[in-house]
Amino acid sequence: MSDPIPETSRYFDKQPNERQSSFEKFCAYRSMPAGTRSLRKLGQELGVSATSLGQLSKKYDWPARVQAWDDEREAISREALAEYEKEAARDIVEARKKTQMRLVEAGDKLSKKLLVMADSPLFAEQTIVEEYEDGRPKTIVNYFPAG
Repeated sequence: MSDPIPETSRYFDKQPNERQSSFEKFCAYRSMPAGTRSLRKLGQELGVSATSLGQLSKKYDWPARVQAWDDEREAISREALAEYEKEAARDIVEARKKTQMRLVEAGDKLSKKLLVMADSPLFAEQTIVEEYEDGRPKTIVNYFPAG
């Protein structure tokens, strides 16, 4: 009977009583892209027969261990993606807050300018009083934009 797997060990880690050379072959198999793993291909790469790899695979439960590996990698990827999305959402919220603050500030400046403009006349008036040659008064009123 084999030794129990320690609590801190994961199923795809080196198993109790598994020789280092067997574990290295498993690691090579595990490192092949999912969906393209093949004992025959691995045997060609390592110069080992597919039959002996098949025996190791059966003895050390490679299919389940590789599935555990793939599942953990998928969980890590999902976790990393979720963290990235959370951070991106925080960045978007922060950018929107800054934009809103700039809009509020611009609105405040515009409101102040509009109040000043509302209190100021739009046109200035210039009144000129002259006399005609015969001595009658002549009043000229000129209007022009204030400013």
